[in-house]
Amino acid sequence: MKWQQLYTGIAALLACLQTAPGWGQRFVAIGDFGRAGQPAQDVAELVKGWNPDFILSMGDNNYEYGAASTIDQNIGQYYHSYIYPYTGAYGAAAPEAENRFFPCLGNHDVMTLKGQPYLDFFTLPGNERYYDFVRGNVHFFVLNSNPSEPDGIGSTSGQAQWLQQQLAASTSPWKVVYLHHAPYSSGDRGNNPELRWPFREWGASVVMSGHDHHYERLLINDLPYIVNGVGGDEVIGVHRLRPYTQALYAGDYGALLCNASAQSLSLQFYTRSGQLVDSYMLQKEFPLPVTVTSFTAERQDSEVVLRWTTTAEQNSRGFAVESSSDSLSYTTIGFLVSQPGSSTHPRDYTLTDNTPGKTGRHYYRLRQEAIGGQFAYYGPVAVSFPEAAATLSTYPNPFKQALTLDIASARAGVATVTLSDMQGRVVWHGAQLVVAGENRLVVLPLLGKGQYQATIHLDGQVLRQRLLKE
Repeated sequence: MKWQQLYTGIAALLACLQTAPGWGQRFVAIGDFGRAGQPAQDVAELVKGWNPDFILSMGDNNYEYGAASTIDQNIGQYYHSYIYPYTGAYGAAAPEAENRFFPCLGNHDVMTLKGQPYLDFFTLPGNERYYDFVRGNVHFFVLNSNPSEPDGIGSTSGQAQWLQQQLAASTSPWKVVYLHHAPYSSGDRGNNPELRWPFREWGASVVMSGHDHHYERLLINDLPYIVNGVGGDEVIGVHRLRPYTQALYAGDYGALLCNASAQSLSLQFYTRSGQLVDSYMLQKEFPLPVTVTSFTAERQDSEVVLRWTTTAEQNSRGFAVESSSDSLSYTTIGFLVSQPGSSTHPRDYTLTDNTPGKTGRHYYRLRQEAIGGQFAYYGPVAVSFPEAAATLSTYPNPFKQALTLDIASARAGVATVTLSDMQGRVVWHGAQLVVAGENRLVVLPLLGKGQYQATIHLDGQVLRQRLLKE
């Protein structure tokens, strides 16, 4: 479809821009993708449109039973140009005789002969059940989270001891651990206590998993965890929300685009249509020869006046002020160049945010940038504005398959979404983390023809709208 090609083209352009000087590796993570069909094909086209250096898989590569008779259709059909060696029927192997597809074992992959078709299809490092590899600035550690793993899956198992030793020995700026079953998840399948190893204490930068069929980003003890299980099999709504969840989406299929350099690792989840759902960046801290002693935000009618003071400046490029309505995603609203020369005396700066339409709570942070490219953050600080009522719009109405719900909210929160028939029986239920502003949720409810009602519970408000399924 033309709109899919347009979205894919734009995403590819953005990805190319991110690989300009300063960026190192571009890779993609997919999960629970291994069921041949339109969703898997759409995600594969999205992924290949980004032209990543390599691809990670969070497991369940080959539904339903991990059989040799289905593995080429479910995997090789879409990703043969990243696999080496590849002897399937769908095309050429990865060029330059280099494997660029690195999966982990899911529970469906081990249903036949303990995963032997998977082990025969791929050629991977180590014992192939769990292994590690390095690409540029990133060291990857791939685990087998299935209980059938001979070396165990507990925090004191042989596999865990291997991980602890390998993480300790790694000198890479970023250490990415991924496995199939989620240590933490808001989904019904995830939240596996036996897999809650001390990843952060051992040196991991991020932990990625699949198994639950939604996208979620959580922060536990300052370590980000990603659940990414919407690569091609069914999407499953979430019925409860963990207190440490920072982003949640169960509206459509998609993939995680990652860009790494020595200083940063960015993670961006896109739907198959190219919609950016979540963006997160890990950054290395560098000491800066600038001392900021105060940073304040003061509301004046519809404006916010930001003030900050420095007592020492050396090689300072300037200060960017960033704004957020949810304290998670920030946008730069202004930049002030540092006053000329170095200084050991107080310097005062002021910037006014006159962006119209502010409602609810707004957060501001200060990004101090050095001439050499290093930076540091100060804040955030917050101000409050009167809140506007949330609104709901749905389209198309009548709808045939996909239904889009646009939710406008004055502040971030969790929207509980239900679809009910005219007898009041709930026929679809899910939860969605919303940000302040506009939010779009696309669902594919399997409903018969007839009238239904969409109900949103959000921050004490109830929003309703009648629907017609054709």
